[in-house]
Amino acid sequence: MRYWAAWFGARYGRQMALPVAVPVVVQFIVDHAQRSTKAGLKGGLTHQLPPEIDQALVEAGFKGKLGAPALNTLMHRISVLSMAHHVSNQLNPCVDPAVKALLSKTRKAYSKRNALPHKQRALTKEPLEAVLETCDDSLKGKPLLLFAWASGGRRRSEVSEAVFENLHRGDAGAYLYTLASSKTNHNGKIRPEDVKPVVGSAAVALEAWLKASGINSGPLFRRILKNGKLGTDGLSGTGRCGTS
Repeated sequence: MRYWAAWFGARYGRQMALPVAVPVVVQFIVDHAQRSTKAGLKGGLTHQLPPEIDQALVEAGFKGKLGAPALNTLMHRISVLSMAHHVSNQLNPCVDPAVKALLSKTRKAYSKRNALPHKQRALTKEPLEAVLETCDDSLKGKPLLLFAWASGGRRRSEVSEAVFENLHRGDAGAYLYTLASSKTNHNGKIRPEDVKPVVGSAAVALEAWLKASGINSGPLFRRILKNGKLGTDGLSGTGRCGTS
């Protein structure tokens, strides 16, 4: 929303307020979506964000670099604005037929250029082992990293929101962790695929962490304070996880 406010102020010379008008959302998409130029067959691409506004947004720290953002970023910013209207019970311009039609046209244009949304690659075994080599013999970091990597990999939010109550003992020293909520499961209904095994070295590290920390309820991973004591709150899923 800070980016929306900065762009709006630069584009229209006044402060943004909800609800945002449909033409404004259309202009935002036009400003930020790449499209082929007349030299499109030669790979020419352009967007309509005025250069002086683009430069100002970069200099103010609202953008990392000049030029059109990735399609993922554009779609995310539309989703953010849509949610802002939803939670404030305002008329939502993002569901207007004109906006939806333009977004659909934009996705198709990117698809034709094979510029599909980028998905983050999961950390594989070799880089994980290299990261683990940087950990010392204490319990700072290693149990969290192994838990995050176990059973195919957990998202940062899933690790930071993990609670003891969803952890259960399995067979032969293994654990089972139930994801009550995740990016692909927002309603909290437990499905078979939401029960994740934590086995092998990850189970050993987790057991050592639980024994040393004494955690028997609440957040599974917490900050270790400068005095060595364990914090009471869980880790943040929006910033750096830090240590276990």
